[in-house]
This record gives sequence, C-alpha cells and structure tokens, in this order.
Amino acid sequence: QPTNVVVASESRDVATLVARYVSDGSTLRAYVSDDVNGIEVSGAVKNVLAIASGALDGLGFGNNARAALVCRGLAELTRLAVAAGSNGRAMA
Repeated sequence: QPTNVVVASESRDVATLVARYVSDGSTLRAYVSDDVNGIEVSGAVKNVLAIASGALDGLGFGNNARAALVCRGLAELTRLAVAAGSNGRAMA
C-alpha cells in the first residue's frame, strides 16, 4: 500500500538525507520539513480526525460530512499548530 511520511528537522540537510534513505521510490515517499512543531502537532491531530471520520462513517453520514470534517479539521489543525510555534507551512 502506498504511504508517505514527513521527516522534520531544524536542519533541512539532515531531513533531506534521512528522507532519501527511507524513501523506496515505489510505495513509500518521504517529504522534508523544517517545521518540527507543525509536524508534531499534525501527527497527533490527524489521528483525532481519523477517529472522527470513522465515527461519521459508523453513524451513516456520507462523503459530504467527511469532506466537511477534513476541511474544517485542517483549518483548526493549522490554528493549533501555529499557536504551538509552527510556521504554518507544514499544513500547506
């Protein structure tokens, strides 16, 4: 199954080196960021959004409700990350 990860470091050179090492060019893609705070917050909040998405599915809501959750969830995630010291680029 295809997936991706983000390698975050205050040193972009270090993050790039690690990303090249872990990417396999086929199913795993590693992105690079120097926004460590943003990546940490995003990693936690995306799990909350995933649980909420599953709850919507279990309650029988459709794709529009899921799209609204993702849209508003990303907006709130960005606000939270910026409040935690993110530069906001990790969520772009």
